[in-house]
Amino acid sequence: MYTRFRTQSTHPDFQLLNNELDADLALRNGETNDFFAQFNTVQNIQHVVLIY
Repeated sequence: MYTRFRTQSTHPDFQLLNNELDADLALRNGETNDFFAQFNTVQNIQHVVLIY
């Protein structure tokens, strides 16, 4: 069974998942990652849903 949890982008679990996604995207994007990374910001997101 899944548990849904509503939070903000400051939640540690969200930040961990986001960091893992950024690392994966950096590998996939290769040399173009610097261009895309500028758009991958999550500061001040008020509505985040985590599913456990």
